[in-house]
Amino acid sequence: MRNIVYTSILGLALVACGEKSEDTASAEETEETTEETENTEETEETEETTEPDLTNGQSIHDAMCMGCHANNPDMAENSPSLSDSELESVIQNGSGSMPGQGLSDTDLRDVIAYLRATYGG
Repeated sequence: MRNIVYTSILGLALVACGEKSEDTASAEETEETTEETENTEETEETEETTEPDLTNGQSIHDAMCMGCHANNPDMAENSPSLSDSELESVIQNGSGSMPGQGLSDTDLRDVIAYLRATYGG
């Protein structure tokens, strides 16, 4: 009988210690997850608040667009009537004989800002 009581007490003590370890691990995991979330939010916030670089937009526009569009008034005529998401789709996916350009998000934002500054819309 005495052995059963000691075994039960020892078993309860081990279970209680095991639960504490798990709680500690959970707290550490939660802390790491919180830090990762904060870092991600800071990165997203920085990207969203960064102003478009019109000089970069012009450089990309001149290098990638003007080879075909210099003698084609479609870009100047159509850009103002398209929304930013429509411009993004045309630039990234192409339209008609124009191939998609595959720009990074930053370059795409800069080109659209340049188009708006140059052609309106």
